[in-house]
This record gives sequence, C-alpha cells and structure tokens, in this order.
Amino acid sequence: MKNLSGKPVYLSEVQQRNIKGPYFTFLLQNDQGKIKRSLYEIREAFPTKLEIKEGQSLFRYYRMNLEPSIMTIKLYLQYRVIIKNGMATETKGIWVIPSELENIPFKPRK
Repeated sequence: MKNLSGKPVYLSEVQQRNIKGPYFTFLLQNDQGKIKRSLYEIREAFPTKLEIKEGQSLFRYYRMNLEPSIMTIKLYLQYRVIIKNGMATETKGIWVIPSELENIPFKPRK
C-alpha cells in the first residue's frame, strides 16, 4: 500500500480477509470471552504506531501454512490497515493459486 494522503499516517494494525473468499467470516473472541463474527482478522498490531510518510509504501509479508491440499486451489487475499484515528483503508482483493504464485516474480506497484 502506498501513502498518497499528502501527510504521514500512523498505523495501528494490519488486518486480513478470510482466504476462503470475501464473504467468509472469522469467529473472534474479545477480552470478555464474547464471540463475534468479523470479515477481518488482525495480522499485526503496532503498540507504537508505525509511521508511513507521504509517498512511502508499506510492504508486509505474512506467511501461511501452505499444506499440499491448498496449493492448487484459489485463495482470496485482501488486507486492511487501521490508522491511529480508527479510519480504515483496504487493498484490492485478489484470487491467487499458491503453486502459480511461487513462479511469479515480485514486482511492487509504483
């Protein structure tokens, strides 16, 4: 993700959509033990806010346990970042097949 806001942004967390598809949810438990459904699950939280300056890009790599049974099926990847004032920005969602993705060279968008 690239910061095009014209000013620095401070990230609180990075969240990910369910890899099964855009309409699948996560069952999450809060501090009080209550269960709720959510489209996103936290992948990384920043206790000290992470600064992304104007024009800088955020690259994060999150490893998944890619068992042979899911190497040849389409997985859904979409992320969301939460900035310090609680606003959220989402990436575009893409479908990928892990075995094909391994053969594609990484080229960041400009």
